[in-house]
Amino acid sequence: MLVGVVLVLYCATTQSEEQHESFDSQYGHNAFLGFAPVSKAKNVCPSLLANPSEMMAPTTEKRMVARVWSLLLVVATAAQQRVPIPKGGVDGFRCGAAATNASLQLDLFLDLACDDCKAAWPTLKSLPTAFPGMSFVLHLFPLPYHLFAFELAKSAHVVAVHNRTALWRWVDAVFAAQPKYQPPADDLTRSIVEESLADLAASLRITSRELMRSEIASGAIDEETRIGWKYGCTRSVAATPSFFVNGVLADDANAEWGLKEWHQLLDPLVPSTRDLGVRKPMDACPSP
Repeated sequence: MLVGVVLVLYCATTQSEEQHESFDSQYGHNAFLGFAPVSKAKNVCPSLLANPSEMMAPTTEKRMVARVWSLLLVVATAAQQRVPIPKGGVDGFRCGAAATNASLQLDLFLDLACDDCKAAWPTLKSLPTAFPGMSFVLHLFPLPYHLFAFELAKSAHVVAVHNRTALWRWVDAVFAAQPKYQPPADDLTRSIVEESLADLAASLRITSRELMRSEIASGAIDEETRIGWKYGCTRSVAATPSFFVNGVLADDANAEWGLKEWHQLLDPLVPSTRDLGVRKPMDACPSP
């Protein structure tokens, strides 16, 4: 285990910025986390490669493997570069109560290419209705071993910028279309997936085909998506779906939970009037 950590750190700290850029351009954005398709990778540190077939274990084992790989990757990323501070506020797509007035805050870290996230989504999107005082925040965390996860995440950022009110409808649509972008679709390329997402956006009248196609390839959207992933790393996210309630990891929550399980977790956390005073924002800030 120690040897693996040392090897990851060695690879992360010895690659130059030019090597990273070359690696990205050669293998596409599936390599944006330091991973490349095993069949294509050349001259790449073997500790940074993941075989997607090995990740198809039962849910508990898969989450453990994902957590180990991702935590190693967080260490390597931290050694390589600083995490940018998000512009315009904390990362994520928010609905419901404002964070300062929320009786509950739920942060979801989801991957649009993850089948567990797809299975959990119908229940998750009903939670703001079940808990009216909730602040509901979606963070996109594309996993490196999910093919085209980065492209799917970028498409959501495009919608958030250009037609924000349609974001939840877009998440529904991408989850519905998810099987199109999963193995064994060996004939797919990043360009074909982006074309398909542009067609989907146009068919749903969410954006024009041209806008989605151009924006999903833009540097600004690419950067926003990377910053979102790096923000997840700072929260020690290592698998999807992951849930934080009032800033604390809800490690027992999983994709199989229904409303009953969520009520069992969240109902005791809904504050009384007396409790609200403890965390109510102060009327004034400290004097300079």
